[in-house]
Amino acid sequence: ALEAGLLAHGGADPLYAAYVDLLGEEARPLLVALARADAYEERPLIWQGELAARAGRWAEARRLAQEAITIDP
Repeated sequence: ALEAGLLAHGGADPLYAAYVDLLGEEARPLLVALARADAYEERPLIWQGELAARAGRWAEARRLAQEAITIDP
């Protein structure tokens, strides 16, 4: 149900938060797919960065945040 919500309403941060909280790293493939599907939507990158930060992968988190900022400063 959350996956369907993300596909239908990709700009809803509460859906991303719930999805990432429930699945953790297993959420990454859908986030990557969403980022590829819409190059103008920054949220999949932001939430990929959140996953990276939670795992202590700071360089990756920073890179993803910077990518998101280039889409929506």
